[in-house]
Amino acid sequence: DRFSQPSVNALDSALDDSSTEIRLFAAEHLASFPHPLSETLLDKLIARVWDPEISVRKAVAKTLSNHADPRSIGPLMGLIGTPDEELRYIVRQSLIKICEELGPPPPRAKGYV
Repeated sequence: DRFSQPSVNALDSALDDSSTEIRLFAAEHLASFPHPLSETLLDKLIARVWDPEISVRKAVAKTLSNHADPRSIGPLMGLIGTPDEELRYIVRQSLIKICEELGPPPPRAKGYV
């Protein structure tokens, strides 16, 4: 079963692999996993926003849009200034999708301006 615990464990390890192709495969494969991802897996995926390889960063940005979580917004915003036009586009689209899925923030507590 592709969503079994052994599969999740393998992808978790793959995100840390020294091979770009393995990290890329893991990031792309996680896009099809049901929401929500485990906290550990999501944290590891968010950390890969800063992967040394741009192909992995692109895959991670796309995958994070399928697993809307407010913790991914800040790291993705950090990529907005990248010189790679395709990555900027992917990040913008991912942020739009994440924010649409999360909806507006809750109202402020009384007494806060």
